Amino acid sequence: MKTFFFRVILFILILELFTNCASKSVSKSFDEFSKNNNGLIIGTITFPKNRQWFDKYSMRLKESEGILFVDYTIKVEEYVNEPAPDNNFTKKYLIIIEKKPGKYLINNFNAFAKDYDQSLSYYGNIYDFSIPIEVKKGEITYIGDIFFDEKINDKDMKPYSSNNNNKMEFKISDNLDRDLKYFKIKNSKVDWSKVIKSVVQPQS
Repeated sequence: MKTFFFRVILFILILELFTNCASKSVSKSFDEFSKNNNGLIIGTITFPKNRQWFDKYSMRLKESEGILFVDYTIKVEEYVNEPAPDNNFTKKYLIIIEKKPGKYLINNFNAFAKDYDQSLSYYGNIYDFSIPIEVKKGEITYIGDIFFDEKINDKDMKPYSSNNNNKMEFKISDNLDRDLKYFKIKNSKVDWSKVIKSVVQPQS
């Protein structure tokens, strides 16, 4: 009997770990999050060019004092700003993540691309940093605009191998006043004027 209960508990723990570590969209739809006793993490991710180099990006959010994490996918087709006539514009993406109250941190960005003929793979990541975030019940926490500075030319990209990693760089700015309009479009029912700023530069 003890063995049976042990297996059940182990199965539940593994299922919970798998669920929490699964990939989700960085910009989810939500209604009245405060009814769930949760809080919101919001921000933006901006790329300086019309065309990002990689096909897929993800951002890892983990518990500050635990091992559980979630990789949030940035879908490259879901930018929110309007293209300029000359097609030379930055691409901006919303971060909207609903979480239970607690302390978290962002500690990883990953990127992936394949050649046009699928023969070669390319990876990029940033992992030697942490951005602390505290989520409070019923509050909206703004973490800033994460600006990726992709200074990578096609000829400089290294195909994936154990020794190759295409380094990415980013900086964080407070652009809430400029970007509030995008959050209001996403959900007009939320009182975005009550957003609490917590713009923290990444820590090594």
